[in-house]
This record gives sequence, C-alpha cells and structure tokens, in this order.
Amino acid sequence: MQGCATNQGEKIDGYSTKKASQTKRTTTTEIDRALKQLRRIASTTNGLASHKFIESLDGQMFIEQLPVEQPFQGSYISASATPVIQSVPPEMLPKSGVYERVFTNKKLVALTFDDGPHVTNTPRLLNILKRKGVKATFFIVGQRVSYYPKIINRIVNEDHELGNHSWEHKNFLSIDSNAVRRSLNKTHKLVLKTTGKKMKLVRPPYGAFNNRIRRIAQNELGYKIIMWDVDPLDWKKPGTIKVRNRIVNGAHSGSIILAHDIHTSTVNAIPTVIDRLKAKGYQFVTVSRLLRESQFSSGDSTIQVVSL
Repeated sequence: MQGCATNQGEKIDGYSTKKASQTKRTTTTEIDRALKQLRRIASTTNGLASHKFIESLDGQMFIEQLPVEQPFQGSYISASATPVIQSVPPEMLPKSGVYERVFTNKKLVALTFDDGPHVTNTPRLLNILKRKGVKATFFIVGQRVSYYPKIINRIVNEDHELGNHSWEHKNFLSIDSNAVRRSLNKTHKLVLKTTGKKMKLVRPPYGAFNNRIRRIAQNELGYKIIMWDVDPLDWKKPGTIKVRNRIVNGAHSGSIILAHDIHTSTVNAIPTVIDRLKAKGYQFVTVSRLLRESQFSSGDSTIQVVSL
C-alpha cells in the first residue's frame, strides 16, 4: 500500500502491528513514547492515516495497519479506533481542532454527506431524513451551490448543518495557500449570501491536509476541521448492501460517518442504516451538536487526533 511504513505483521520501531505480548495496562509514558515513534515514521512517509495506535481492552498495545485503499495524503495520525485507549488522562488529550470522532458516553452519531448538492439525490435524501426525523451535516462544494441554491436553502430550512468542502473539490495539498483561501472564502461567501448562514466546519477535499492547511483553515478562517472514523468507501460504488453494512458495523458512540449524497447507492442505503442504528439505540445529531456533547471524564474512549 503506497505511503505505508510497514506490511501487516511487521514491526514499527519495536511496536508490532500485531498484539504485543504484554498484558498490563499501557502507561501514559509508553503512549508518549509510541506517539514519538510514529512521528518519526511520519517524517519519512507520506502520512500515517493508514495506521492507528490503539490499546485493546485487555491492555495490549499495538499499531494497527488499516485496509485503506486510497491512502491519505495529509499529515496527521489517526488514533480513534475501537478497541480503545482507556488510560490517557484528560490533560493529555490533544486539543488540535481536528475531529474524526468525539468522546461521549452517549449513543450519538453524526451522519455527514460530502460533495453535494446533487440535483436529484440530495432532495431524495432530504425526504428520507425528514421522514426518519434525522438531522445531518452536509459538506458542500461551492460550485454546486451556485447551480442548486434552492436545494441548499432546503437543507438549511430543514435544520440540517452546512460545512465547507471547497469551491471545486481540488486537493488542497496540490494548490498554493492563496488558492486554498480563495476556495474556502468563495464558498463561504456564496453560502452566506444564499442562506444567511455562516459555516463553522470544514472538511478538506479527499481529507487531505497538513499544517499549512490547518493554519489557514483554523487560525486564519476559524474553522474546525472535521474528518471521520466510519468510511463505507462509497466513492468506489460497492453497492447499497456493502455501504449499509460498513456504516452499521463501523459506527460507535461519537462516530462521525462519512458518506456522499452524489451516489445513488449511498442514498439507497440510508433508510436501513438509520433504522438499524436506531434499533441499536443510537441517535443522529449534527456534527456541531456532537462536538458539544464531548466529554473528557475518566474512562472515555480513544485519543481523538494526534497532529504532527
């Protein structure tokens, strides 16, 4: 897999991608040491989004290589998988403004939809969400807002949330800083003019970002960067059943679910996704509502995001 530091079963600076032999609870010192190892690896690879540093419920520490088929091109280490790390005190949790999952003891999840609006799929999706009583977050492409302003207004009028997904979906790592600013600002201004709403969330196209993009999006423009921890890979069009199963099986409390309302098979999967997750006791909320529910009490699960 391009951009990965190891193959399954090999070791990364002494930390095996398979379970380690120790059974004691991993200490915060060990966690710090492992994260430093990962940072060194990241400096020689094309990012580490395909690896997660996790601790199993019996205290075994290992680095998991994920089956990512489209390698991440940014510069952050994801660490929000399940099984979870339970031994990290609140003061150690990074507050980076980048979120792929939220710490919460409540059974809440956020459905997010990228790349729209779509002329037929998005209205059909809105009908489904309205019928099911579900609120979602739409990361919209500015150019498409200019094509379908009525759909954007419907999203807002039905109390869903909007997030910035750039003007024309160019990879931010492939364009200069001024082009990134123009893309985000142009989209923001058009949405504000069209709906009267200011967007506070951003999802970089392809999930690709680094420190340069973070400085622009967070420090200059005031956005929170929203990633995801459940990805059905619906962009590969695997079919409705696979999309449905990947979301339902992957969701956990605090999950941010990635999907694309430009794909018919994805929209087809959503009614059953909602029904099955509701049957498991989950409630659907917008990303901003999910962030407000974040808790950092003893026993909370996972490191959220570790930024380089």
